[in-house]
Order: sequence, then structure tokens, then C-alpha cells
Amino acid sequence: MNKLMNFDEIEEDFSDLEMRISEIGKEFRERLEKMQPKESSLQYWDQLVKDWADDKSLPLYIRKFNENYSRGKEVIHNSGRIIIPCDNGVAHWGFSMCFNSIEPSLQEIKRLVDSDRVPIAMVLKKKEREQAKYFRTKHDIDDPNKKGWKVSHKVPIGLKSKDPLEEIDIELLKSHFRKFVNPNNMFLFPKKYSGLAEIEEIIDSFKSRSAA
Repeated sequence: MNKLMNFDEIEEDFSDLEMRISEIGKEFRERLEKMQPKESSLQYWDQLVKDWADDKSLPLYIRKFNENYSRGKEVIHNSGRIIIPCDNGVAHWGFSMCFNSIEPSLQEIKRLVDSDRVPIAMVLKKKEREQAKYFRTKHDIDDPNKKGWKVSHKVPIGLKSKDPLEEIDIELLKSHFRKFVNPNNMFLFPKKYSGLAEIEEIIDSFKSRSAA
């Protein structure tokens, strides 16, 4: 009988492959340079998102949703700040605005929010629509996905908390929002090769600028 292999006994060095993957990432970055927003718009949105996060009169869009926190629902945080659960639609909207050099003021952002112009979902389910205050979907914007592009984040944006949204530290939510919505923390990648955009070495190639 052949001896069973213990996974701990498997030794393999993939460092050479990691270097090759990094080189592929750099080549993608160089070829996609023209598919990134203008530097002036990136700088504008960097400050805009920071100011937005600090403006208590504006809601924070948070990429965390479930049956208790459906997309488009208005949640009142313990601090009094309005929280709106959503999917990646808001990030795609922000990137598209920046890519097209659209630079709204905070007052214009407020009008867009109040008039339900910020997409909070790809599609809202029937039950979600019953609880939602906001209904705009990604189908209503110039969505990069429709043109064959994936919008990826450079720095992970996941909320590492299982606490109710109302109880998560507001500074943690603001940090999540800044990384989630800031186009400086995003890059376009061909949807055909979207799996590559999840690999650390590929992401690192696009990290010359990110959001804190």
C-alpha cells in the first residue's frame, strides 16, 4: 500500500512563479494606464471622499448587506449618522464619475443622494424594495461592467466586524467608506481575465496610489 501523503510534507517553492505573475501585473498596468482616470480628477475625488466621510449631513454607503440590512435601506447609526447598505454599485458609480472627469461639490452630492441618483445595487429583490428608501440600480449609470471591465479595489475594503451596523465604531465605517468609494483605491481590469485581478501580485502592481 502506498504511503498516504501528509499535506505538511509537501514542499514546493513558487517564488519564481510569483515573480512572473508580478511581471504580468506590471505589463497589465502599463497597457491599462490610459484606462485610468485623469490625475486631476483622482486628486479631486480623493479630497471629495474624505470631506464626504467627515460631513455628518451625508450618508455613508457601506458594502455590507443581508436580510437585516437590505440594500437601499436607511439605517440610523448610534452616532446619528445615516448608513446605507449597498453592493459595489456605489464604487462603480464613483469610478465612472471620476473617469469621466465629473467633479461634483458636496452640495451636488447631497442633491444626487436626495434625488436617488446614486446606485445602491445591481438589482433589488422584491423584499429589498419593500424596505428600501433608495432604489437606483447600476443599470442606470455608465457601468464599466457593461463595457467588459472589472472595477477592482487595491486595498481590501471588507468590514471585519460581525456587530450590527448601528454599533460598529463610526470611525471604522468612515474608513471603510473612504476605501470603498474613493477611485484612487480602484483600477480597471479586463473582465475576461477578472480572476487575475484577485491575485495579490497583480493587485500590488496597481498600488502606486490607494486610499486610506
